[in-house]
Amino acid sequence: MLADSIALMLSSLMRELYMIRNVVGVVLAGGRSLRMGQDKAALAMPSGSLLAYQRRRLELLCPQVQVSSNGNDASGLPDRYPGIGPLAGIDAATQCFPGADLLVLPVDMPGVSTESLLRLMAVDGPAHFKGHPLPAYFPASAGVAKHIEALLAQVPPVYAVHALHTRLGSIALQKPDAEELANLNTPEDWQRFLATMQA
Repeated sequence: MLADSIALMLSSLMRELYMIRNVVGVVLAGGRSLRMGQDKAALAMPSGSLLAYQRRRLELLCPQVQVSSNGNDASGLPDRYPGIGPLAGIDAATQCFPGADLLVLPVDMPGVSTESLLRLMAVDGPAHFKGHPLPAYFPASAGVAKHIEALLAQVPPVYAVHALHTRLGSIALQKPDAEELANLNTPEDWQRFLATMQA
């Protein structure tokens, strides 16, 4: 019990420290959601939409949170390269917030714990979990924008986020429980997640 209390105190302290840093949380919500059959961001939870749920989680860690929605939301980050996937959202964030660190979380990964996000932010450099290019942490010092430009300038262009990590030399952390990093792609995935929330 004492160990759990100490861990909780340390986690709370880390959150407070990160809140004073120039970190922008980015929710990637621009996917087409074809297998889900409806917009994942709009999936209904007891406390609101899935997008609202993910925003609130990042707001615990980041002074500012933005949404990349592939141009589907006028209030979201404007994509310069719509239709190329998550890389477009990361690019949009680097353009709008060139001096900020970025904590990037897909809307369809609600199982990722706050502790795992804190692990990413604690790394001195770009970071992600092994085998999973997202979620990810990109410090401003990494010069992410120029590396994205280099990927898009290749023939053919490269849109994969894992290729960005390779260029950046990102640190691949040991991944947490596999369920944390599961993408919600189908109605069955969504129902399983809701069941775990109610357990």
